[in-house]
Amino acid sequence: MQNNKKKIVVIGGGNGSALVLSALKKYYQKFNISALISVTDSGGSSGRLREQLHCLPPGDILRAILALSSYNSKILREIFYKKRINNGHKLSGHNIGNLFLALTWQYSGNIMDGINALEQAVGALGHVFPISLNLVDLAVGLEDGEVLRSESLIDKPNKTNLSPIMDIWLEPEAVIFSKASEKINTADYIIIAPGSFVTSIVPCLLVQGVKESILKSNAKIIFIADNKYEINGAPIHPQISYILALLIDSLGKKPDIILFNDQVPNETKIAYYRQKKWGVLVNDCRNSEKYKIIYKDFEKKQGGISPDKLANILINFI
Repeated sequence: MQNNKKKIVVIGGGNGSALVLSALKKYYQKFNISALISVTDSGGSSGRLREQLHCLPPGDILRAILALSSYNSKILREIFYKKRINNGHKLSGHNIGNLFLALTWQYSGNIMDGINALEQAVGALGHVFPISLNLVDLAVGLEDGEVLRSESLIDKPNKTNLSPIMDIWLEPEAVIFSKASEKINTADYIIIAPGSFVTSIVPCLLVQGVKESILKSNAKIIFIADNKYEINGAPIHPQISYILALLIDSLGKKPDIILFNDQVPNETKIAYYRQKKWGVLVNDCRNSEKYKIIYKDFEKKQGGISPDKLANILINFI
C-alpha cells in the first residue's frame, strides 16, 4: 500500500499550510504527505526564540506538525500552541511546542531531532521539514523605493498608506535543506498553500535550490488561492493578477492548476471578514485564458477556509 501512495509536498507557512495539511490527512492512506515550511518568521514567540537561541523560528513548523496529528488536534493546539507561559519569567509568552523545538535544536544541534520526536508524540500522518536550515530575514522593495525588512514588519507594517510591493528577497541568501530538495524531486504533486502570500509562500520559493528543484521535478503543481487578503497586512495590489505574477516570477513556471476560492460572501461572512480585517481580492482574471483557474467554494459557513471542503476538492485532482 505504501508504494502506491501519491507523494504530496505542501510548500508554505503559517495557517495556510496547516489548513491544507488538515485536509490532506483525511486521505493519509492514499497520500504520502510532506510539508516544507518557511523559516523567515521574526515576530512573537518564534522571533524571540530565534533571536535568543539563534535557532529557526519554530511556530509555523509546530502548526504544521499539529495539523498532521492523528489525535484531537484542537486539544493538542491548546496544549502545545495556544497556551502560553505567563509567570513574569524570561519564558513568558512562549508556548510548550515552540520551546521544545527550539531547545532541542540548541542542545542536539539538529532541529530534525525535535521535529521527529514531536511528530511521533502527536501521531503525525506525514512529515514536516524546514525549507532551509539558514537563519534569514525577508525584505521587500516598494513601488516608491522604500525598503522594509523583517517578516513581522512586512506582515504587520507600523505605517499606513504604503505603496505596493515590487520586489522581494532574502537577507542573507538561503540554501534549500537537502531533505526538502529530496521531497520535491520525488513528488507527484506540489501544492502551494494559501495564506499570507508575501510572508509565507514567496519566502519558500526564494530559497536557492527550491525553484531549480521544482523546475526539474515531474510533479504537477497546484496553487490554492484564497479570495481574501489582510487589509492591514503586507502592502499589495489586491488583485489576483498581481498575486499570480509574483508567484510565477518566484516559481519559474505557471502552476498546472490554480484552485480559486470562488464563493459569494453572505452577511454572516462579511461580518466575519470585517472582524478579521480581511478584504476580498479583485478577480481580474476570470475571463483570462492566460491561466488555468478552477473556481471552487472551499469556504466555511461562517468564513475562512474549510479543510473538509478542500479535502473533497483535492481528492478529485490527485
